[in-house]
Amino acid sequence: MKPYLRASVRAVLTGVVVLWITPGLAAQLPPGTAQLQASPPPASASAVPLDQQVLALQRQVAALQAQVNALLAAVQVTQNGVVLQGPSVTITGNSISLTTQGNMNLLGGNVSVSAHQSPSLPTGGSLGLSSDTALNMRSGTNFTVRSSTSMSIWASGTGEVLASGNLDLKGSTTHINAGTRPVAGVGSAVNAATGQVVTGSPSVFVN
Repeated sequence: MKPYLRASVRAVLTGVVVLWITPGLAAQLPPGTAQLQASPPPASASAVPLDQQVLALQRQVAALQAQVNALLAAVQVTQNGVVLQGPSVTITGNSISLTTQGNMNLLGGNVSVSAHQSPSLPTGGSLGLSSDTALNMRSGTNFTVRSSTSMSIWASGTGEVLASGNLDLKGSTTHINAGTRPVAGVGSAVNAATGQVVTGSPSVFVN
């Protein structure tokens, strides 16, 4: 075999095969042989040093560990259940259901439950709203409190019922301050000696 055929040919696979012939080998080729332009081997892509790769990996691991620590601080799994806690906890979704077979408590300095449409708190048992300080219920338009049986509103201190417009108290019988005497109306008969109403309102009673 001729010497120029024994020359080593270097091939680099980058989608195509590139032949590289040294200048010394090109000088030994017979006349008329197609000459290949001698060129240095193609430079390979500069690889990232190993120490930099390790450093980048360590940074990624540290960021991931910080996220895991934040998640563990916000979500705690105990024998009694799961606790979500944090300076600000937000639960969002198109549809969210909170279901419990026992008691459910919403505790906090400020607790807000809002909805863009019609919020509903259905319960098969009792529903209690309590606060150690103030409890405010406010509506931008109408506010309705309805009970299928009895309803009680009481205060350990003073109590007020205020309305900027008309205040209408309705009932089959209305007792003011547990009164038992009928209120006098137009045309009612009054005892002139005692001043008591003889034929007053059959539904409104006072003391």
